[in-house]
Amino acid sequence: AREIGGNASRFVQEELTMDNVYDYMFHLLSEYARLLRYRPTVPDGAVEVTVRSMARGRRGLEREFMAGTAVNVSGSAEPCELPLPFGSEELETLRRRKADAARRVETWEER
Repeated sequence: AREIGGNASRFVQEELTMDNVYDYMFHLLSEYARLLRYRPTVPDGAVEVTVRSMARGRRGLEREFMAGTAVNVSGSAEPCELPLPFGSEELETLRRRKADAARRVETWEER
């Protein structure tokens, strides 16, 4: 458990940067947008929200955080490529592993 916790902590500190979070968000929204079957339109009376308008009236750490997490340009890279779906053999292997793990846990609980 300590090793898992240490690895998770290292991952958060080293890999979970705002750049990576924004890249993920861009990828997620781009992929989702491909699924849309309608054309979005801007409703009457809509107001554009910008970093400047959101930061207006904010002070101290709140303003500093907003400025530190703002993105000035969109990511330069294309969204990442997702792996292909599992093949039937891989899927069967995963199913078997899951069933084996469940049986082991049941055996431990019985002891």
